[in-house]
Amino acid sequence: MSKHIVVFSAIGKNRVLGKPPQEQPLWRDHADFMNALYDQGAIYLAGPWADGSGAMVIVSADDVQSAMEMFRDDPWAIHDIQSAVGAQEWDILMDIREP
Repeated sequence: MSKHIVVFSAIGKNRVLGKPPQEQPLWRDHADFMNALYDQGAIYLAGPWADGSGAMVIVSADDVQSAMEMFRDDPWAIHDIQSAVGAQEWDILMDIREP
């Protein structure tokens, strides 16, 4: 049974500080990777922290390990631009999208 998992990522040593995500190396490859997960229904919500220190992604996965593995082949992770550093199962109690 799928669960909601929150995946946290942090910037790596090859991140260009002071530049937004769309101006980072391999942006198009990373965006294509993330869009594919979204199109598969694996990603519910995703976005960077406003301070540029990383991002949060809410996914559908069987468990925390599966959620972390989902991002193993992200071009940003492979090239140490930004990668998943932790995950936590999340029980949603309130959701305006569903009555």
